[in-house]
Amino acid sequence: YPAVEKTAEGIRFKVYGLSPISVGWKDAAKPDGTGNPGTGNPGNSGSSGGSQAAAGAVVSPKTSDGSHMEWYLLSMIVSGGILGGMFLWNRKRKGVK
Repeated sequence: YPAVEKTAEGIRFKVYGLSPISVGWKDAAKPDGTGNPGTGNPGNSGSSGGSQAAAGAVVSPKTSDGSHMEWYLLSMIVSGGILGGMFLWNRKRKGVK
């Protein structure tokens, strides 16, 4: 995990990859002024909107990691076939051998 530092504006960390990341957190228990520890803010998470699955659990936003790669592969193969066919048709039309 990357090193995280707390600043006045929020948190700061540096990543060295291009992979998408998600940041989620929950506040630590804070005293409520009566001497008893409070519960903090269990609804605080890195996503805008989103529900908590269990009390205190941080829920990450939904990503497209479950997308079907075979559709992308199929579209790439079909596109390559079309481009190859256009190249061969153009060579035949011009009479290049």
